[in-house]
Amino acid sequence: MRKLNALENTQESIQTLSLWILHHRAQHKEITANWLTAVKSAKPEHCLHLFYLANDVIQSSQRKKTTVLVTAFEELLEEACAYARDNEIKPKLKRIFSIWETRSIFPKHFCEKLTTIVDDTSAQSKATAKLLAEFRKPWYNQISDLCHALMKIDVVSATSIIRILSFNIGGPR
Repeated sequence: MRKLNALENTQESIQTLSLWILHHRAQHKEITANWLTAVKSAKPEHCLHLFYLANDVIQSSQRKKTTVLVTAFEELLEEACAYARDNEIKPKLKRIFSIWETRSIFPKHFCEKLTTIVDDTSAQSKATAKLLAEFRKPWYNQISDLCHALMKIDVVSATSIIRILSFNIGGPR
């Protein structure tokens, strides 16, 4: 996730991360899930950089006949397009979809569907509603998710988490 957030709009940055993703294609599910998470939380300009990265990975995978990444991205592109909501990046995204269609990377109907999603303002409101629904989980689910995430980091011990939670919930104990 750190690599995705550090992505810059330079050919070198995009190609370097693209090569890293291609090298680690065995973890394609985790990589593409992190890509989608990054798209969901990115500002429009960075969102475009993430799509440029996906484009580079997809086209490189297609050339090398390693379709696992093409398929993995294909499964997430529709959802990701709903978060590409800024009018300034829409023409650039449509250009990517046009290239995919021209080079037969994805079928014409799929590229047209992506274009429709990017243009559709109701898709944006659906994405916003979905995002809000994620934050409306009961507070204890959010705390549980936070605890699991912190424990995965291996920096915070279970005792530290309990101290943090007990202080935030009922004061120091």
